[in-house]
Amino acid sequence: MRNTGLLIFLMLLPLSLLAQHKVNMRNLWARPQVHVLFSGYEVSFTIRDINKALRVLAANGDSSYSHYCQLDTAGDYYCELYPGIHTEYKRPIQILLQRGVGVYLLNAGLAQVKGRKKERVDNIICDMEPVEEGAPFTFASFYDGDNHQMLFNGRINTAIIGVDPGIDD
Repeated sequence: MRNTGLLIFLMLLPLSLLAQHKVNMRNLWARPQVHVLFSGYEVSFTIRDINKALRVLAANGDSSYSHYCQLDTAGDYYCELYPGIHTEYKRPIQILLQRGVGVYLLNAGLAQVKGRKKERVDNIICDMEPVEEGAPFTFASFYDGDNHQMLFNGRINTAIIGVDPGIDD
């Protein structure tokens, strides 16, 4: 009985590891202007990268959002997100980041992540749910590679999973 349980565990282990992968954060070309506070972490994005992600979404058939985020690049924008996908957000930027482009940008390494002590986090772990056939989106959670604390979660359009954001234009 114990050997059967061990065999089943060993057979299922590779399936669960396929959904997790490490993401190395890239150096951003510009100063990040959009800062997301999430469970004690600060995840920052550039407006340029957000606009690039919106263009990728539009090019792959998602017309839920505009082609650009309409934020002034001279300002800094802070918002707080919560674990899970909440519908009671009052500001459109919160919905855009957690349901639209945040997971895509983090998965591409196009973010700056600071930990609880304001130290930079360079290696994160992405845990993405398996993509079901015909599903419009799937959920993903990101964890600090050192202490395995959740630093972001949200959803991603299945059409843009793995799409290369391209070089800066």
